[in-house]
Amino acid sequence: MPKPIQQPPIQQPPMFSQNFSQQQGKGPALPAPCLPSLPNFMNSFSQPTIQPQIPTFPQFPQMQLNTTQQLSQTLTITDQLQLKFPQLNIQTIQQYQTVCQKIQQIIPQQEQKQLLIIQNLASMQPNQIVLLQEFYSFLYNVELKQDIQRIDDKYMKRCIQMQLMDQRELLLQQLVESFQKNSIFDLVNCIFSLPEQQLRETLIEYQTRFNRPFENDLEVMFKQQLLYQRLIYNYCMVVQGKLPYQLIQNEDQVAYDILSDMKAQQSLQFVDRLSTIHRQSYWKIALKIEATTKVSFGAILSQTFSDIDAYVFFLFNEHMIDANMGIAFILNELIRKEDGQRIAVVSCISRPQQIEKVFFKYGRLYDKLRGHPYLMSLLQVKGQ
Repeated sequence: MPKPIQQPPIQQPPMFSQNFSQQQGKGPALPAPCLPSLPNFMNSFSQPTIQPQIPTFPQFPQMQLNTTQQLSQTLTITDQLQLKFPQLNIQTIQQYQTVCQKIQQIIPQQEQKQLLIIQNLASMQPNQIVLLQEFYSFLYNVELKQDIQRIDDKYMKRCIQMQLMDQRELLLQQLVESFQKNSIFDLVNCIFSLPEQQLRETLIEYQTRFNRPFENDLEVMFKQQLLYQRLIYNYCMVVQGKLPYQLIQNEDQVAYDILSDMKAQQSLQFVDRLSTIHRQSYWKIALKIEATTKVSFGAILSQTFSDIDAYVFFLFNEHMIDANMGIAFILNELIRKEDGQRIAVVSCISRPQQIEKVFFKYGRLYDKLRGHPYLMSLLQVKGQ
């Protein structure tokens, strides 16, 4: 069984209106980093296609919440809630109670009303959603996940179910599905949509759950061992502390070495150097490269690589400079492709403030989402 996740301090949920609808330098070369032995990765463009293997997994367990007994007849509901949640003040209790009542009323109604559930869950933090489900189970003696089954629309139901899932469980599920579907695209998006601490915790849980390190399954999947695959492999090893960060004494020198590797087509050395830079140094080095070349490092990567290599290296660069911008890039690409199912998954993994970055950087995306009310609700898109 996975270890319970320590929840951050409890926050009050968003305020809801009565109609539940207003939420919406050159220098001497440094010695190469000392790296452990890694698989012999090859260049992406010269190797024949090898049929990859897919790791095997046990049946994925379902998350369950504990239900409560029937409400006592001797105390008011508010009194019982105060006893059940002594850490909350009366105002917060009443807010959660109101939200639960609205959801319970909306579930059997028409689609337009049900979209309000998605909108409001999208505006809440993970710990608030956990608390909301505890309230709902206590009030109605049924889990919210179970009550959502009364919704007829399968896509609507799936969106809400993902929103209600424990976030680490959702992440693990997406990693497993990426392997089972042999989808590099989904795997990359999942890995680079997470802050490093959250990814580290997820990969530790992965090893505990399946009794093997995550990188073992990467090796099974990455039979061709191409450049972008080496980047992903190295990054996941570094995040887990299984591969050391570079000891950087001179960021100008590292920037020079990276450009020299690319010019000399020293692909493996370039990938190993790039993937072991700590985030705190990465953005400074990227700025120094831009100051030297007068072109952003992301643009240089896009011009140097193509296809999946270009996507992964550019996404890695965005993610390392600003993890929120990495998610923004992923979502923008998915919206551009109108890939609704993947948009829903990444949106549920993300935080509201990360989704805001999408629209801050890439502008109005309303027109591309116009025919997708679920996604507009999930992404908190306003139609003005």
